Amino acid sequence: MNSQAETVAMVKVIDGLSERFSDVPRPWVEDLVWAESDRFAGCPVRNYIPILVERATRVRLKELALPVLVT
Repeated sequence: MNSQAETVAMVKVIDGLSERFSDVPRPWVEDLVWAESDRFAGCPVRNYIPILVERATRVRLKELALPVLVT
């Protein structure tokens, strides 16, 4: 996957996650996606990066959605 195709794939990930987590501001979703993608910067095999980034970002977004328990 070349860098242009990977960027297009990341934008699709951002679009999908922004739609799914509509209560989270899009800039937050963008920041989370790009932060997760930075974790894979040195990886030579790039084909699976978008799906790995999407999964990791989805977990982080679900954590944001958890209610805060007050004791």
